[in-house]
Amino acid sequence: MENDLKALLSLSGGVVSGLHVGEQIEEGLSAGVIDRIKKALGIPDRQLSATLGLSSRTMTRLRKSKRRLPLPVGDRLYRLARTFIHALDVLEDADRAREWLHTPQIGLNHRIPLEVLATEAGAREVEDLLRRIDLGVLA
Repeated sequence: MENDLKALLSLSGGVVSGLHVGEQIEEGLSAGVIDRIKKALGIPDRQLSATLGLSSRTMTRLRKSKRRLPLPVGDRLYRLARTFIHALDVLEDADRAREWLHTPQIGLNHRIPLEVLATEAGAREVEDLLRRIDLGVLA
């Protein structure tokens, strides 16, 4: 899981700890992370920009930029990547993980996980649901 997260976010260094990831997010992730996460999650631009709390034009500008991403954008991308890797671990298949993230879930009041991930509170609910699925608790 850690290596998958490290690759998806293009993190440098050896061990991926929360502090290490936080430092790199604060320094600014590379703009290329947007496209890697978009591709990994199979998410259209409109949905990705909404989840990141950005207008489509701002996201396009950031993607084309050679500058580092602002902290809030990097943090939201980290949230998306972490949740995708968690879904991948639980569901044991990338296609199933992507499908799950795009499908309304009973455990989220029939909301789509990718839409719920727009907030930290929603992300915690998605992570909790994945833990319950992993443990075999009614989801």
